Amino acid sequence: MLHGKIRFIILSSLLIVLFCTNAEAIPEIGKIIQLTGDVDLTDVNTGMRIVPGIGAKIQDNYKIRTGNKAYLEILLNDNTKIFIRELSIIQVSSLKIRSDDQPTTIIFSTGKIRIKINKQFKNWNLLVKTNPAIIGVKDIETDFGVITTDYETRSAVFTGEAHVANSNREIIKSYDVKLKEETSIKMNMPPMEPIVLPQEILDAWLDYYDVVGKDRIIIKGREDRGMIDYILRKRKF
Repeated sequence: MLHGKIRFIILSSLLIVLFCTNAEAIPEIGKIIQLTGDVDLTDVNTGMRIVPGIGAKIQDNYKIRTGNKAYLEILLNDNTKIFIRELSIIQVSSLKIRSDDQPTTIIFSTGKIRIKINKQFKNWNLLVKTNPAIIGVKDIETDFGVITTDYETRSAVFTGEAHVANSNREIIKSYDVKLKEETSIKMNMPPMEPIVLPQEILDAWLDYYDVVGKDRIIIKGREDRGMIDYILRKRKF
């Protein structure tokens, strides 16, 4: 009888340890609050693909992909909102909940995103890592956009300020991009000095450019803007 109780206690303890380990390994870091079109999540550890719906939980091991004419909004557990446009791939690899945590980190492979931060901390709150660039945010309230390919990254600031540098650490030149400013960072080149954008371009900044292939960002012609772009431009972020 005693041996049976001991075995039960040992098995129960092992199950608790396994459950806790699994929960720590793949934490839920946010959820989908809006979705249109073709979207999928891929577990980077197992390769398992999930087709999510509104309310689906996001984990830090998910690579998020949007298809043609798709749109996705994610609310992270740190109150950061990410607006993901068509043909984009991102992964939120870490989340800052406490002041001494590492910054919330977004690995952004290709496409267009807009990020709204509302934090209570006054140190580095968020990093966006693309192939050519690293964009860091300290301000507690910042709203900015990023468009990227393998070769070039563009960023514009709608509220607050963002610090922009090349991902190549040997390139020391960097800039603080302020309200209404835009910069471009190309592979292994210093960032361009930020310029102030006209309000009409800033208001539709994500629609002003188009991603072509893996290495080009071009100005999009008005005739190429579809109905979904028109609707999205009217959204209140």
